[in-house]
Amino acid sequence: MVKKSIYQRFKKFIKRLPTLDELAARSLELKTLEIAANELGKAEIGANNGGENVDRYLTSVGRPANSREAWCAAFISYCLIWASRKDGVALKFKVSSGAKRLADNVATIGCKVAPENVKPGHIICFYRGPKRKWKTTWTRHVGIVSDVKVRPDGKVDIETIEGNVGAYPARVRKFNYTYEQWTKKLYKLASLTSQINAGTTSTAP
Repeated sequence: MVKKSIYQRFKKFIKRLPTLDELAARSLELKTLEIAANELGKAEIGANNGGENVDRYLTSVGRPANSREAWCAAFISYCLIWASRKDGVALKFKVSSGAKRLADNVATIGCKVAPENVKPGHIICFYRGPKRKWKTTWTRHVGIVSDVKVRPDGKVDIETIEGNVGAYPARVRKFNYTYEQWTKKLYKLASLTSQINAGTTSTAP
């Protein structure tokens, strides 16, 4: 009976170990964060949603240069693309210039993460605009979690890196949110890793 109990515990332990694919996915998340950090301070030039920095992000996802499009998702996609090249792994999802689509695509191949399991490197997508329109509009905003701080009450405040926030010349910047602030407007928190490695998934939409 004792031997069987030990065996069962060992099986559970082995089952929870991350696979090589999961380790590679976590490495990709951290490499993406590193590249995003290297872009801090890069700004629009000459016009709203314009300039060589914005064009780098937009053209990486197949959008034309000088298109003057919103670029928050293109920026995160750019970081993901270059992280995959540096790590020598192919992305298993489509990058996008759309914030909602990008977050959904990441969660599809990885998982949607519950707020209490947030980690640096997770892709975070927020609702935009008035709350009354959240369920009827596609508009979202996306960034990457760069740091977390667990409070005494167990809730997690976060730091993010985001692009295309605020008036011209918008730049790639860090933002700090309390747990109450970021969860209030959260659309989706997504990880490239599986549920076992990333933590319990959320049931939120």
